[in-house]
Amino acid sequence: VAFADDASDGLEIQAPYEQAVVVAPADGGAAQYRSMALGLQHYNSDFTVTDGRLTVDASGLAGVAEIAWPDTCTPDEAGTVAVCDTGDVPVRYSPQVQLKVRAVAGAAVGAQGAIEYSATATGGPDGTLTVPEYSAETFVTVGSGPDLGVTAPQDLTGVTPGTGLTVPFSVTNTGNETAHGFTVQMWAT
Repeated sequence: VAFADDASDGLEIQAPYEQAVVVAPADGGAAQYRSMALGLQHYNSDFTVTDGRLTVDASGLAGVAEIAWPDTCTPDEAGTVAVCDTGDVPVRYSPQVQLKVRAVAGAAVGAQGAIEYSATATGGPDGTLTVPEYSAETFVTVGSGPDLGVTAPQDLTGVTPGTGLTVPFSVTNTGNETAHGFTVQMWAT
């Protein structure tokens, strides 16, 4: 009689494959930061996985972009590599680390660099789960143009059919060029 082996688990890094940032203004001002969500997840709900540690190596962004580290990350002396505490690791991904990244002054449109990641956590069948170095990365590219962002409206629950709703939001252009209009699409469940 053969039995299935459900005593396995794995750790995965969730990070965008690409991230665009807007070129810094020519007048010497600073570029706008863009948010970038990161996190960890594991596969087997039979295990509890805690103490997630995501290592973010941004040394590949030299001359291209810089990162503003959140309080959950501890950067090295150079400020280019940080270990970020993600806490408990879920089986369904939800963002646990919010980085901010922007182009450095003097970086040309088209310049590109990479952020590389590795991770460890406590739990799983062997007591420790590991994602090897360089198994995930984000390519950061300096671009030019409009950069529109929309404020997220508040979630609403318990709304009865036929109720009129006002959903305020704003659209902000943090790019270096004028936007000549935009379209908004909304979905509701």
